[in-house]
Parts: sequence; C-alpha cells; structure tokens
Amino acid sequence: MDFISHTVEGSTDVQLLREHLINAKNLAEDYGTDIDIPKVTGLAALLHDLGKYRVAFQEYIQNGVGHHGSVDHSSFGAYFIHQFINEHSQAESEKDRLYLTWFGEIIENAIMSHHNSLGLKDFVDAHVNSPFLKRLNKVEEDPELKDELQRVIQRFFQEVMGEKEISDYFDQAYKEFSLLIDKCFSQDKRTLLSNLFFIETYVYSCVLDADRTDTATFSLDQPVKRYDYSAVFEDYYQKLNRQLAGMNSEKEINQLRSAMSDECDDFAEKRDGIYQLSIPTGGGKTLAGMRYGLKRSILSHKKHIFGVLPFITIIEQNARVYRETFNGDPLDNQNILEFHSNVAQELRSNKEKDDLLDLAEDSWNSPITVTTMVQFLNCIFASGTTNRRRFHNLCNSVIILDEVLKLESSETD
Repeated sequence: MDFISHTVEGSTDVQLLREHLINAKNLAEDYGTDIDIPKVTGLAALLHDLGKYRVAFQEYIQNGVGHHGSVDHSSFGAYFIHQFINEHSQAESEKDRLYLTWFGEIIENAIMSHHNSLGLKDFVDAHVNSPFLKRLNKVEEDPELKDELQRVIQRFFQEVMGEKEISDYFDQAYKEFSLLIDKCFSQDKRTLLSNLFFIETYVYSCVLDADRTDTATFSLDQPVKRYDYSAVFEDYYQKLNRQLAGMNSEKEINQLRSAMSDECDDFAEKRDGIYQLSIPTGGGKTLAGMRYGLKRSILSHKKHIFGVLPFITIIEQNARVYRETFNGDPLDNQNILEFHSNVAQELRSNKEKDDLLDLAEDSWNSPITVTTMVQFLNCIFASGTTNRRRFHNLCNSVIILDEVLKLESSETD
C-alpha cells in the first residue's frame, strides 16, 4: 500500500507520505541552524504527520471516506515522542529530567498544534486546565488509539527511518536542546521562561513553514526557494553606494546626509546588537539605515532585512524608495515584499499572482520585507498558524525599527 500525504485537485498527482516527512525534516533542519538546533526542529517536522499512516486517514485521502479534519493525525507524532521519552531515555540527574520534560513538551506541542486554528495549545489556561495534556491524554486513555499508534510507528520505521536511526537522531536533538538551555541559564536565569516561550515558538514556526512550504511547492510543482540572498544584498549595496556617490556634494544638506550615511556604513562593521540611530527629518535615514542593513547582512551572512514602521503611508513611501533605488522602478517588487493590509488585499485580487504571493507573504521569505509594527508583533504573539509561521525568519536577520517613537500613536495595520 502506498501511503499518501497530499493530492492535487483535478490531477492524479500524489505526494507519498515518506517523501513529505523527509522533505519537511530537511527544510526544518535548514531553518533550525539559526539557533543551532537543526535536529530539534528536524525531529518535530519528521513526526508532524505521523498520524497520516493511520488507515482511516488513507481511506479519507484516497477514497474520500469522511471529510477534511475528520481524522486526527496530529496527536500521533506528539504521543510517539511522549512514549519514546518514557521508554528509552535514561535521565539520571534532576537537571536531565527537567530538560527532557521541556524538550518533550516543546516538540509535542509543536506537532499536535500544527493544524490548530488558535496556534500552540496552552500548557495551563486561565481556568487552570491544560489543553495540552488533554490532547496528549486522548491517546493515552484510549486503548484502541494506543494499539493503532503502534501500527503507525511500525509503518514509519519501515518506510521513513528505522528504530535505531530515530533513536540516534533523538539523542542528537536532545543534546542540541540541552546546550541551548544551558546557554539560557548562563545568560540570565530570570529570563528562562521567556526564553522557553521563544524556543517553543521558534520550533513551532519551523514545523509550520517546513510543512506548508513542502506542501505548496508540491502542489505548484515549483522548487523550494532557498535563503542565500548574499548576491542580492551585495548587488543592492553597490547600487546604493553608486547612487550616494552621484549626489550633488556641493549642497550642504547632501554633504550632511552623506556624512551620516557613511557613519552607518562604518557602524555595520561592529558586532550584532541593538543600536539606536537618531537622524533629523530630511537627513536621509531611510537609505542610511538600509545601507547599514545591507552591509551588516553581507558581513555576517544575514538571511533577511526587515523594515518595520508604524504607519502604512510611511511603508508605501519607503517601499517605493527601495524599489526605485534597487530595481530602477518604483513598481518593481522583485526581492522587496511590501506587507500590510492594503497591498495584500490589492495583490490578492489578481488571481494570477495568488500562489506566488502566498509563498512570499506566508513565510516572509524575501530578501527585504517592509511591514507594519502590528504585523511584526503578530508573528511573535498572535494566535493561529499563519502569523507564527513567519517567526523563525526573524532570526539571523537585520531588523530596522523605523519611526519607533511614533508607536504610541500608531494606526492599525
């Protein structure tokens, strides 16, 4: 029997489940390198659709038995991790037991929530209940589901990764996780809970993006778009420098703008950090800040540059400046994603652009993204899967918070 993960409407093309799981693992490993946990994110992605090995799911996808969402497939990968930790991991110290608990819960929640409309499940809610444990216990308390889980696991071992191989992969993932938590403890114990939140969100984001990206590229029959934008950043940096050099230096205002821009260029050679740039109105901060971002991205191999602003009108203005400077046309969106409610609605009305737009918008996989503070904060804190999918792309990126003093009076997105 061929176990299927996805089909294409109006076509006989199918994606085999083993292919989807391996592809998702590889993508998630690529994403996870930014904080040195590729095996952690890879493990979560590898098991996210384990439940599609259920006969009930195969009957649904191949024969139309039931309806979309009628067969739970998200709980099985989570419970597999839960069971694996209980049966195979030997935690001798209190520290290891604690770390293993966090490790398991983070991966389990990412897996079981990858189709949850509200996003990650609460470990404890306002009523002191645990939606996370309730979902996990659904398998634990149902003997038929537990028996089916064992059959699902055996199919996974036969088709995707053997028991010894998955055990070794688990050990590598746990080692990565332990090193990361040790680093969190050594930096500041008081921020441990917030760090765990961000690690959980990061793993969840990687799983979501790996799953959605592989599914989309299969459906659209397109190759996966990789993250190496170094050539784009180098090209744009040279174009910006040529434009600045061609400005009329006889005017005092241009001389001042040039001096401030040069300082930003020099500052890009400093180490990564949080820095403040204060330039008066008319001082050329839009391009000066981008000059810093481009050079910093080249020197430290950043994946993306984000320009975050409070007002849509300023975003539209800055995006036009970037497009004209880098692409020679204020309407050319290549490599520059302008993301806010107005432009998204306008572009989505053009059905020919829908698929490509979805790929860029949903993942924020673009060399330069210009967006609102509302959208920026949504990808960190908002519920649902669409926003959280973008979160991991903020890592290893340059983020320029423009007009940050105006946030208190900011409009909606």
